[in-house]
Amino acid sequence: MAKSEKRASSLEVFPLVPALIAGGALFLRLYRLTAESFWFDEAYSVAFAARPLWDFSPFRLEGPPFTDRNLYHLLLHFWLWLGREDLTIRLLSVLIGACSVAGVYLLAWELFDKRVGLWSAALLALSPLHIWYSQEVRMYGLVTAFSLFSSYFFLRGIRRGRIGDWIAYILCAVAGLYTHTFAAFVILSQGVYVLYLLGTRQISKRRFWSWLGVEAVAGVLALPLLWGLVNQQQQGWWAWIDVRYGSTGLRDLLDTFVAFSFGTTFGGGRAWIWGGTLAAAIAILMGIASLKISREGVVLRFPFDEEVIFCLLYLLVPLGTIFVISQVRNMYVLRYLLPFLPPFVILMGRGVSRVRPLAWRVILAGAIFLVSARSLQTMYQKQQKEDWRGLAHYLEVSVGANDLIFVVDADAVIPLRHYYQRDTEMRLVWRGLTDEGELTALAAEAASGYENVWLVFSHTLNRGMEKALNARHDLVCVGEVHFTGSVDLVMYRAEKAKG
Repeated sequence: MAKSEKRASSLEVFPLVPALIAGGALFLRLYRLTAESFWFDEAYSVAFAARPLWDFSPFRLEGPPFTDRNLYHLLLHFWLWLGREDLTIRLLSVLIGACSVAGVYLLAWELFDKRVGLWSAALLALSPLHIWYSQEVRMYGLVTAFSLFSSYFFLRGIRRGRIGDWIAYILCAVAGLYTHTFAAFVILSQGVYVLYLLGTRQISKRRFWSWLGVEAVAGVLALPLLWGLVNQQQQGWWAWIDVRYGSTGLRDLLDTFVAFSFGTTFGGGRAWIWGGTLAAAIAILMGIASLKISREGVVLRFPFDEEVIFCLLYLLVPLGTIFVISQVRNMYVLRYLLPFLPPFVILMGRGVSRVRPLAWRVILAGAIFLVSARSLQTMYQKQQKEDWRGLAHYLEVSVGANDLIFVVDADAVIPLRHYYQRDTEMRLVWRGLTDEGELTALAAEAASGYENVWLVFSHTLNRGMEKALNARHDLVCVGEVHFTGSVDLVMYRAEKAKG
């Protein structure tokens, strides 16, 4: 009996374990799926996906931003045919997230054995960070899935050299690139792994040249993407990240470890955070090292076999490269790092599966699952996204036929219009508008023919429009309402309309 079969034999009495994990993954991603409304980015994805197919062409220099013409938005374009309800739209990401759980199971099994595959799948199924992005109408879950399957077929191609595996690898790798540019860092880690195999003479030159040819084909297929990205870079498209997130430091690496372990919605105080982080660190350590306890003492060894090195490269090459680049221009944004979560989970899964005796394994796994569950409880209960649905409902029941709505910033009309279906007249104000003359003219227009004026604020700290309206003697501020996610509504009544 093969080694992997021996290690998995104890699980054969539980033939439904993979099905239970898959069912649990689906349940956790469906639970409270529509509890929060779409925030700006989600509404933008829906609006972009609804555009004509020609706007998705990678061969157009003009038109919408190139990175928005991604495969997720194209897939969502056709998915919208099923309906425009929040549940229907978010279901696409749920299914993609469930596929990633299956993908991490296959990859961990290919690397180690079935036991590690099951533990890894269970950890990803319960991962608060992965669940969060499996409930969001964005491309991060899809690029994670493509990166996972590209890694799986890459390993099979390297080990077996079958043409079918290489074709599947090309399709997944190129699809990942066309979904999000950070898929390139996964391909980079695969290249470093091949160089490691070549340097240690664990791969034949024939297999190496096969891989090089496959990468050349993938590179040719990705040329339109490179062309578009160069053009977009020349427009300074990514400069906003520096403004929004500032510089990147070592603390960000620690925060990434914590987020990869248990998400970003810890509950219960620091004891939960540090206790959970310690449990995750122990699991990662056991996934990398070999621990032997005897009468002579405790011996901790780091054999760094081929499979562990693959996982470490899959995790550390992308994170390290992005961290270094971010010292010049920041690219280190947590949601962009989701494609590098799977190797972290696999190392944790391997660590848990190797803990002996069984009682210690139960304690370690129980601690990880308990902290994950606590984080999930907080995530489900605490409203965190911009509440455009709540704002729209408030306006639906309050706005009159002769009212005017100002929207600051102008782009915020995208999520507002997703939920607000009435044809009320709107004025869109750019968040960078500071010219007092223009603001005064807009305020004068608002006071000269409308009964009520509604001022919506989001994604801006510029309160110039509010000051201009407050300066009018014929407009009276009658109240404010604050919604989750820094969505604010200020209400004015025109005095002359009163009489």
